[in-house]
Amino acid sequence: MSYKRGKWVHRIAILIISIGFVVLCTFAIGRLLHYFNTGTEPGDALNLSPNIILEHTPKIEWLEPDPRIQENLGQNKFLIKEIEENYINSWYLLNLSIKNGKPISLEDNFSEIPRSSIALASSSFENEPSFEVRRADLSHTLRLNWMAPDLQICAFEDYGVNLIKRVVDKKSNDIISEQELIMDFQVVMTLEDGRWRIRHIVADTIQPLNTDTLARTGREGYLTEIENVQGVNYYPRETPWHDFWSSYNDTIISTDFRLIDSLGFNTVRVFIPYEHFGKGNVKISEVEKLQNLLDIAEESGLQVIVTLFDFLYYFDVMSYPAIERQLEIIADSIKNKPALLAWDIKNEPDLDFEHYGKDRVKRWLDFVITRLREYDQTTPITIGWLDPLAAPEYHEVVDFVSFHYYEKPENFLSNLHELRDSIDGEKSILIEELGLSTFNLLIAGNSENDQARYYEEMLDAISSDIHTSFALWTLYDFEDIPNQVVGPLPWKKIPQKAYGLIKIDSTAKLSIDVIQKYLK
Repeated sequence: MSYKRGKWVHRIAILIISIGFVVLCTFAIGRLLHYFNTGTEPGDALNLSPNIILEHTPKIEWLEPDPRIQENLGQNKFLIKEIEENYINSWYLLNLSIKNGKPISLEDNFSEIPRSSIALASSSFENEPSFEVRRADLSHTLRLNWMAPDLQICAFEDYGVNLIKRVVDKKSNDIISEQELIMDFQVVMTLEDGRWRIRHIVADTIQPLNTDTLARTGREGYLTEIENVQGVNYYPRETPWHDFWSSYNDTIISTDFRLIDSLGFNTVRVFIPYEHFGKGNVKISEVEKLQNLLDIAEESGLQVIVTLFDFLYYFDVMSYPAIERQLEIIADSIKNKPALLAWDIKNEPDLDFEHYGKDRVKRWLDFVITRLREYDQTTPITIGWLDPLAAPEYHEVVDFVSFHYYEKPENFLSNLHELRDSIDGEKSILIEELGLSTFNLLIAGNSENDQARYYEEMLDAISSDIHTSFALWTLYDFEDIPNQVVGPLPWKKIPQKAYGLIKIDSTAKLSIDVIQKYLK
């Protein structure tokens, strides 16, 4: 080998090693970011912060007190709020102490007398180190029974506390048992050093919760419409994913929705990011944006599928109060909007099975579906599975079955028929996402012609089943994709930018002409 040739071989080897090193570093950084984004669940935190306690948001209702107590309170109505805040915080600290088998900051919310007995109760599992108890209090109905003339001592009842108690194997993190109870309490609190503390608390009654499925009413008309869904998943071109709501622009939404309608689509699917909407402390400003979006959809002649709890990364029972508060507020705010077609509980929850445990995710889904039906008994509910083989397990619980499909078109009908055989014969199925990226390199990728052929084959197959409809991914190409969507690896991120029907320069791809042949 000549010197010059050896020099070039050496340079190429260094280049390949350098590229490999950069890729490995990118992957490692991505995994590290994923760890910190998912991290520990709120109930696992021992170093408490105000934000952790603020996320503990059970439902609170005060019943009218005796008129004489009301007269004694006079204009000091802020006292009730202080009592409530300290009382609810005490529940979170007690739940956290029980989980960890030792008292955690109980002195902030409990007087000395009950604190010693509570510490004993919370350490009941210290002698059984392989288990831990996780609890969540979901609701409290309070009635003030007595208030001292000097406003330093109060007594009240806490009716119908909805309490979930879960026992978990510490080593495997498997759920050993779970019970949901309704409990009543008698409570005495005293004002000590400027803080209301529990001096006395005792359970009056304990009973298991009746978990019978709520009746589904008024859904038939909606389900007929679901069989006619010809939709598209939607983010604005310049502000996809998290930027959608933080940079919400009703003028852009209105323009885009008119475009979607003019192309022949009748439905859009949108996503509600759990943390951006405030978790248990829901941001009313974001709810108002969602209401506005549904109003614009109605004006544009479109229906909307609202996908809840997007980018939610924890399923521990201690997060349930915040989950339910967000669910209640969003459902109450839009359930009567004419454009609301359906609720999608969560996008691709089967992807969470490996990291968080299938049993834990499924229990979370059961909880959300049950609670959502309490707040909205009309709008149909679905779950947006990634894998069609994951859908049959819940087909009796949801009102229609949804899954996503990005595999080869020639395999689609066999997957659809297998799913159809596993569920109620005529139950509606929605292919909630399907698409093909037009990202193309000389050695890999797909052209616009490839995408057009893909849609022709897929829509041919879908139209062969009268109970199956579709929503394409997605309206636009995007200039940037957040790492949270598909991770930081460039070979995953870059193709994700080019799934749209409309390019960055606003020109339509060849697929538009093919798709419009299938739009009624």
